[in-house]
Amino acid sequence: MQQFWKWVAGWLPSPVTNALTRIFSTPISWIVGAIAWFMGLFSRGWVGIFTALIVATVLCFLGWLSWSGWRSWRYHRKLATLPPMERLYQQMLTLLGRQGFHKRSAETPLEYARQQKDHQVAERARAIEEISQAYVNWRYGNEAPDLTRLKERLQELKKKPLRHT
Repeated sequence: MQQFWKWVAGWLPSPVTNALTRIFSTPISWIVGAIAWFMGLFSRGWVGIFTALIVATVLCFLGWLSWSGWRSWRYHRKLATLPPMERLYQQMLTLLGRQGFHKRSAETPLEYARQQKDHQVAERARAIEEISQAYVNWRYGNEAPDLTRLKERLQELKKKPLRHT
């Protein structure tokens, strides 16, 4: 790698070479220094070991938090590109999927809605059926949905009990 860099650097003007060296060497040296500091904690006895465990736990938590935030951002960004009716239908599927009621890829929206009658209380099943029917009418019949009403129905799905009692 070093030989390749020397070959590339030989073709570049010296100001560009110096800038690239500065850009790539600073973060790498910082990362190497942080790893050395972390590994050095283990040689400081019990206090160092506990400190290293706390640092590792905090870093894992921050990593998990970052990953969750990134996935949420990507999901919302994906939803923003969809037409309003499809966005609402996808939100319903995501909500129900998180509650354990996943839609199989081979199921049509209406088959999924009918299946939910066996797993949901009557009011929730009606809301799912109404949203699914509106989605099918919009998707295949070019009918304009009442988005205000459907958004209210989606909000009801978020509030009602999950299963038959």
